[in-house]
Amino acid sequence: MDESRVQIEFENVTLGEADQLAGELEQLLREVSPGVDINRRRPDPSAMSVGSVLVLVLGTPAAVVLARAIGDWLRRTGTRIRITKDGEVLGENLASGDMPKLVAALGKRQQ
Repeated sequence: MDESRVQIEFENVTLGEADQLAGELEQLLREVSPGVDINRRRPDPSAMSVGSVLVLVLGTPAAVVLARAIGDWLRRTGTRIRITKDGEVLGENLASGDMPKLVAALGKRQQ
């Protein structure tokens, strides 16, 4: 199965807010797709943060389910995110109306 490792970062919020948002989104994603591998990491190793960046390892079939869940969560929270893979920005300033971009970013296959 093709797997992709993507990072989700929260834009235009403080580090504390990003920590909280990461926890909420991680919990939601684990509920809608229990098999997805999700880890939290600190944006800066010296930061006193639980981990405000979510790292997802997922197969392509999970991308649509996760994108839909993330889109619903973005709509509910009014949050904007940036998705990267291997340092390449796949989408930034993404909001709830960016469902096609979310699916494309999460479903992008390993090269």
